[in-house]
Amino acid sequence: MTGTRPSRPTELILRPAAAGVATVVYLAIAPSLPGSDTGADTAATAASAGLALALLAALVLALAPIAEPGAQGLVLAAGALPAAVLAQLWGPQAVATPLKAVAAAGIGYALARLLSTPGQLLAIAAIAMVVDTVSVAVGPTRTALEDAPDAADAVALHLPAWGGGAQLLVGAVDMLFLATFASAARRVGLRPRATALAVTGGLVAAAVLAVAVDRPLPAIPLMALGLWVANADLLGRRAA
Repeated sequence: MTGTRPSRPTELILRPAAAGVATVVYLAIAPSLPGSDTGADTAATAASAGLALALLAALVLALAPIAEPGAQGLVLAAGALPAAVLAQLWGPQAVATPLKAVAAAGIGYALARLLSTPGQLLAIAAIAMVVDTVSVAVGPTRTALEDAPDAADAVALHLPAWGGGAQLLVGAVDMLFLATFASAARRVGLRPRATALAVTGGLVAAAVLAVAVDRPLPAIPLMALGLWVANADLLGRRAA
């Protein structure tokens, strides 16, 4: 035990730090990678966005050991949010986007602590799914994208396209619910790793579909579907 105790704090920091550095580096170099600067290469744009989201998801999930205990999620959000604002105003977007994701994730981990049963988790997922769908279709998200693009730009995560084409904007709230679903799955006795993978897959799939159809799409419905698919048998037994 004396040999493992000193390494644990370092390990807790190194994992999210490594994920953060990898994410920043990729977001910074993605526009310089081979691709179409007109955005005509849909496959390359989708692949670039999917890879960026996978890295952001890895960063969010790596924060779990730090953010889950006590009120550490809120502490994390309180620290990351001002840094995200400063980076959005004066820094590179490659830094601002991961910081926004970290701030959102901190709130998501705090939200997960309020859930103690699978039913509560499913209820939150259903509510988030409906709100996200309505918001993108006819609500605040659509209004912001159409009438206040600067505001949408400020709060969104920016996923650059290979070749410097148009960026894909993703709501930071998606990272919030990624953290909530994965953390709450552990708390209520579901499969946290399978949930994290499935929810991340739903998020990436939503981004790829949005690029394919060239219109904003809600991500949380597919993320919630991933939550259910990863735990369908367990949820069925609990309901029986």
